[in-house]
Amino acid sequence: MIEMIQESFSREVFRVRKVENQDNLSQVLCFGCASIYNLSNNDIFTCPFCNYSIDEKIYRKIIKAAKTAVYYGYDYRRVYEKQINGQGKITQRFAISDPVAIFCFMGVAALSGVIGGAAYDLVKKVIVQIIEKSKDVPDDIGQAKIAQFSKDNIEIFIQYIREYHQNKLVTADEVNLEIEKERIIGNLADILYPVLKKSKPIKDEFNEAIDRLFNKGREIDELKIKDFESFWNNIEK
Repeated sequence: MIEMIQESFSREVFRVRKVENQDNLSQVLCFGCASIYNLSNNDIFTCPFCNYSIDEKIYRKIIKAAKTAVYYGYDYRRVYEKQINGQGKITQRFAISDPVAIFCFMGVAALSGVIGGAAYDLVKKVIVQIIEKSKDVPDDIGQAKIAQFSKDNIEIFIQYIREYHQNKLVTADEVNLEIEKERIIGNLADILYPVLKKSKPIKDEFNEAIDRLFNKGREIDELKIKDFESFWNNIEK
């Protein structure tokens, strides 16, 4: 067990190090009309298509929560369920890549229903629109990964995000356990990496980081209904 945790932690530290400088936003999802636009106008989060504006701090909070929900609630779940369905048990553990931008955008749409109370049909419509509008984005935001995304795939995606938010994954116990382990190890890597990358880590800083780990909740639990007010008001009915 200790060897597995050490191996998983090493994988996660490598992932955190690799994506450390990749959180700068280039493509932005409008929470008003579900358009995708390039953030080039002095970093002002105002949609050029419908003029919907949002504070950068709030935008990043919601995107981060969606990213985490997709990462553990959808991506890791599918990886481990595939092993259970194919082999009857989990034999391999991975440090999978962070979700591509388009899946994070779809995660925002799902959370707007799960937490914000947006109608289910509206959430599905928004996801379809995100997929369609991504085709016009010249940058690679993961379009290839959702090229064959069907209506059933969308419904499963929303279901998985909902179950992750409720902390009640309807799946095998072994899958639940591995996802929780991955989440804890991911938090550990996120918190400890800034300390470990120093040439001479300070013991007090290390201890403070461990304390933060045990007090760290899930990003998704920090979101409230009010965070999703006015979402999708500019969607064509």
